[in-house]
Amino acid sequence: MFKEHTHRFFQVGGCVRDSIMGIPCNDFDYVTAMTTDEFTFHFPEAKLVGNVFPVYLLNGNEISLTRSEKSSGNGYGDFVVTGVGVPIEEDLARRDFSVNSVAKNCATGEIIDPYNGVADITSGILRSINPNAFVDDPVRILRLARFATRFGFKIESGTVQSAKLNSHRLKHVTKERIEKELNKCYHSKNVKRISSFFRDLHYLDGLQYIFPEVHEMNNRFAGPEKYHGENSILDHTMNVIDKIEESNGDFKCMISGLFHDLGKINTPEEFYGNGRRQHIGHENRGYDMLKDILKVNRFTSDVNELSLIIAKLHMKVHNIHEMKPSTLIKFYKQIPKRYYEDFFLVCNADHVLSEDQRKVKIKLDKLRDFKYDTERIDKAKGKDKKFEAERQLINYYKSL
Repeated sequence: MFKEHTHRFFQVGGCVRDSIMGIPCNDFDYVTAMTTDEFTFHFPEAKLVGNVFPVYLLNGNEISLTRSEKSSGNGYGDFVVTGVGVPIEEDLARRDFSVNSVAKNCATGEIIDPYNGVADITSGILRSINPNAFVDDPVRILRLARFATRFGFKIESGTVQSAKLNSHRLKHVTKERIEKELNKCYHSKNVKRISSFFRDLHYLDGLQYIFPEVHEMNNRFAGPEKYHGENSILDHTMNVIDKIEESNGDFKCMISGLFHDLGKINTPEEFYGNGRRQHIGHENRGYDMLKDILKVNRFTSDVNELSLIIAKLHMKVHNIHEMKPSTLIKFYKQIPKRYYEDFFLVCNADHVLSEDQRKVKIKLDKLRDFKYDTERIDKAKGKDKKFEAERQLINYYKSL
């Protein structure tokens, strides 16, 4: 692939780590220890694709030139290149953790491991190799929690302390980058459940800078003891997102579960005090809080829409078996057809449906399956026709 210069090319990072772990990999990262002039001389057909760093496209592969760099700010990507074509060992020094600071010579297959990454991979240890790792790039705190979740690795004590010391720097990370890391974690988890990512982030003092409201959940009981025991709101929320994962809910379901009980952190003392631990009206408070939270985060529209529907309506599912048909239809109309299955998946993770509630849902499922659904009412022209369409829907429900 790289002609006679193969010995100067290396595979680096995750593809080498995964190969050592026996994990199939289809995404390979290559670097070459050439200067810009050397590389463009030997490969004039290569196309420069890096905006900031020296990265080229060659034979369908992205090739980075080995480099050294220094931080120029607080965020991901805030670096200044200080050298190009440096030895491979120097390039590996700028990476985040020892397990990712391993290279493989493309010609000889030799493993270059100046930071004992292979030993840490074998032992299941995450260890930063640079005392300024989290100072230079606080996104690495998110990656630390993500790798711990994905591989089930333990975080070395010195790395924990360094992450905690610099956790406040996460406030400089863009919301887009946070969403990207969350999405990567949810779709690449191998060993642990997604809740471990948030628990690790909380342990590393980082959750308060990503989602301060979720961090605050650890300071209040989830509800009355007979229903929730001694669990905090955070404990309950982590259980919910684990159940969503078990039910094969997607990313928008997970985020909806994460935020569904936000309102409980603002429960008035009259409900929560004196050992009552009640959170009456938390769904309305949570809905209002979530609108503000979603304005400043960078989730997709479907994540936002489902999260708001869940926050507002999840408590009503507890009572669907007691609703009159007309009340049930009004409730049913508030759930967009495209989110119907997701809505009940998340609600069932929050509160497992009783036998009576499941019977009602079976009827609602039939409404969704046939032509008698809320779209019939929405498309009706005029007040009288809408009333008649709704009456037909109620009668059809009663007949099931």
